[in-house]
Amino acid sequence: MALFLAAAAGGPNGHKGLDMRAAHAGRGITDADFDRVMGHAATALADAGVDDATTGQVAGALMPLRSEVTTA
Repeated sequence: MALFLAAAAGGPNGHKGLDMRAAHAGRGITDADFDRVMGHAATALADAGVDDATTGQVAGALMPLRSEVTTA
């Protein structure tokens, strides 16, 4: 997750694992689960002192992945 967030924030992409769809397949992740993780990520970034613009950039990178992560 740290490598993904770094890439989403404009840093280097060091992720070498499965693609999003394969990594989350069969896990039963719902839209509510996805929203909960988005909220936790926003809180963690804010707690770490990340500015709103960067937090928005990360959210912008995560939101389009909803259909690849969720089951429904």
